[in-house]
Amino acid sequence: MRKALSLVVGVLAAATASADTIHVPADQASIQAAIDAASPGDEIVIAAGTYAVAAPHALLPGGLTFRGVGDVVLTGSTDAYFDVTAPQNLDRFRFENLRFVGNPVAIRTPTPVNPFPETRLEVDGCTFEDNAIGIDARNTGQFWLTNSRFEGGTVCVDLRFAWPFIQNCVFVGARNAIFSQEGQADRLIDHCLFVDCYGFYGAVSAEADGEFLINQCTFDGCGSVDGAAVSSRLGATVVMDACIVVGGPGLAFGCVAGLPNSFVITCSDLWNNAGGDWHDCGYGGPTENGNLSADPLFCAPDQGDYGLRTDSPCAPAGNACDLLIGAYDVGCETTATESRSWGAVKSLY
Repeated sequence: MRKALSLVVGVLAAATASADTIHVPADQASIQAAIDAASPGDEIVIAAGTYAVAAPHALLPGGLTFRGVGDVVLTGSTDAYFDVTAPQNLDRFRFENLRFVGNPVAIRTPTPVNPFPETRLEVDGCTFEDNAIGIDARNTGQFWLTNSRFEGGTVCVDLRFAWPFIQNCVFVGARNAIFSQEGQADRLIDHCLFVDCYGFYGAVSAEADGEFLINQCTFDGCGSVDGAAVSSRLGATVVMDACIVVGGPGLAFGCVAGLPNSFVITCSDLWNNAGGDWHDCGYGGPTENGNLSADPLFCAPDQGDYGLRTDSPCAPAGNACDLLIGAYDVGCETTATESRSWGAVKSLY
């Protein structure tokens, strides 16, 4: 037993010792050269600059971390910029402080095949601009998306199977922000802002999913005339707690299959959605479970400031749930340079 334990410790020590940091372009001239030189678990640090490629960077099994320093622009790929081709169980791929611009797909993980390896995909502090698909996460396993920003494009995050934790992100002007299908329970979107996501299925669409929780998020102007800001399809259950859904051209929420109780909505403000603030597939009603329908009194939404005025019904003192409703706190007492203007929101990421 002591010999076996020594062997395990030795293997772990060797794995830790083998992890290395490769700098681009100081150590390797290109990202692809760094990938070719890397071993599983290594970190590739990319200096500021624009890195355009034609073919995808294929990421082989083992896991890598990519971290940008300064403004790192990744563009030009004819397919996925980073393509995780054949991950093994518990491989971890992490991306930090990178800006993806104009790619068909920025990051892609594959649809798993038996025995369904669990892939760890982590994206933090990244920006995605006008990519057809920002992240195509089809892996079985954990998907962490934090502190990131998406502008334009067709689908910001296309989920299948992956178990997402999406927090403190901003989605603006995409057809669909998050499109999810065939997922398990415990899927979470937390403290995110969605603005002008214009597709039929709206900002968030869940299809045949287990329970999908949307917590303290703000939706402004999302959906289409014949669609909804948030959609449930094929029996997916969507739980919305302490959310704001306002100003949509269609329904606040809707169910394509018309199944009853597809939505459980609590302590949320649904207001001024042209197609209606409530749908019969919602459990309860528009004034039950702490729900309300009132102007949330954002500080300056035309300038991108979605903080709340002190007299907002979504401030903790203004509603029966005694909760902060929406993605941002009371913020109008701050100075112009400190307020959550759209420029300030951008600067956070």
